[in-house]
Amino acid sequence: AGISSWMPVGRAATVIVATGRDLQQALDAEDEVIKLSTHVLVNRTMSKIGNSSISDARNGYNLTLDGQGFSIDGGGRVGCLHLEFCATVVLTNITLSRGFAEFGGGFFGKKLFYLMWNHVTISYSNATDGGGAYIVDTTVGVQSVNIFNNRARENGGGLHLSYVAFEASDLSVEKNRAGDGGGGMYCQNVY
Repeated sequence: AGISSWMPVGRAATVIVATGRDLQQALDAEDEVIKLSTHVLVNRTMSKIGNSSISDARNGYNLTLDGQGFSIDGGGRVGCLHLEFCATVVLTNITLSRGFAEFGGGFFGKKLFYLMWNHVTISYSNATDGGGAYIVDTTVGVQSVNIFNNRARENGGGLHLSYVAFEASDLSVEKNRAGDGGGGMYCQNVY
């Protein structure tokens, strides 16, 4: 099968993907702009773990994932998206739904230099911590984001944030549940 469509843009490529396999290949290839062409049901967590030995995270992998109104769906069996040790990550016009993981059912982000969510929905996901999303050691900006109907067995039904600089505009966190703390949001060392 392989990648659905390649369109070179300078140093990086814009890749259009239609399957989980294509999406994972694009992440592995460190393509900087990835666009969904349809809803993507994944059978394993889509992940990218960058180079943790880079002394300045700004020199790492930059990613823009444009859902174009489509979704990544974990099918209630796997996490939707897991990113670590990346530079700038932008998620736009995308829904992450029905994810299931130990940390961050819909989204897991660790040690990202900067994470921006623009027109993102995270819904119907479950985890031990951070049912919708689990984000640690990252600077985060969100705009027009809806996080609803997620569950955490322990903390952060909607969002679990630890050691995060967080700025939000038009953030809706509704109908999330947690067994211990922070049904909507659980925040530890957030500024």
